[in-house]
Amino acid sequence: MLQACSPTGADALWEDYEQRLVRILGDESPDETPFSAVTIPRFPLPPKRGLHEGGSIGLLELGRLGHCHLGGLIANHNSSLGKVAEPAVRFAYEIEFIQAAPKCIETLLDDNALSAKLAEELERKQSTLHESFIWFLENDDDIRQRLFVKRIGLDIASGNAGLSDTQQQMRTLLAIRNAIESDNVGSVDVMDVNRAVKLLSKSEFLARYMAGMDSHLRALRRLNQRLDGHKLMRCTPGHNPAQQKILLNVLTKYFIGKIQPYLGVYSESQFALSSDMQSLFNGSEWQAQVEYYFSDSGITAEIKTAVRDHIRLWQGLQQSCMLEIKHGTAGRSSG
Repeated sequence: MLQACSPTGADALWEDYEQRLVRILGDESPDETPFSAVTIPRFPLPPKRGLHEGGSIGLLELGRLGHCHLGGLIANHNSSLGKVAEPAVRFAYEIEFIQAAPKCIETLLDDNALSAKLAEELERKQSTLHESFIWFLENDDDIRQRLFVKRIGLDIASGNAGLSDTQQQMRTLLAIRNAIESDNVGSVDVMDVNRAVKLLSKSEFLARYMAGMDSHLRALRRLNQRLDGHKLMRCTPGHNPAQQKILLNVLTKYFIGKIQPYLGVYSESQFALSSDMQSLFNGSEWQAQVEYYFSDSGITAEIKTAVRDHIRLWQGLQQSCMLEIKHGTAGRSSG
């Protein structure tokens, strides 16, 4: 049980770093220091909503479509299983209908009423397909799970493993959106919709990336508050900098040696996913969350600012104590 509750990923690295600093700083504890709360925005899941349905095709009409691929599509969609299908399947049906309807309508020259009904439904589905795609993004359970921020960040050992696969699925979905918006629905392979969602469901990369970003920002702001103005973070004339040398060794081994490379993994992930994620979820209920975690502003900018503040605090210590900050040499007098 204790092992299950132990911090992992970003939390584990930051906790190790902070605890080692606290042992040296010593005289300030969380109970004694009035740290301000570190607030990170929380984004609610988009409310689920129904997909607007058009006109219905009766059994007699459906019987007259037996020669068309469209007839089978409508029959499956109207079945008991079709009515409870996942959003990805229901969205794929909208595309398949648009692709199959024109050829079927051409065969109904002697059935004006049915051909007119299908033509009207085709026009409606074409005009609302973009809305249907947004509905799919907001309501699909696999996408909702992937964008639900979890508590565990990216694995330290495997880094950004899973990034390329996640990026590929995002690009597949984005290509479908681009085809819709450029009136090129005929080029869409509907199997790509279900395939992308199925593969995406096997990865928690997005959720763990966002969780790790939260951990980095929270830990940095808390540590900066602890270090800012602390009496051991400055040397005075004639001061013996023995404790400051130890502090700089901790900085070198744990922040520079371990945390900064781990932060680099998140930076690479954000750079790789930023454009595709923002383009894919633009205009949906996910937009604010995606922009916060994946754009160059939002949490990425906040972490960069916090890192600069953290480095500035250590540079102040280094300069006042006349000490160097170098890999393997922290604490060595520069004179």
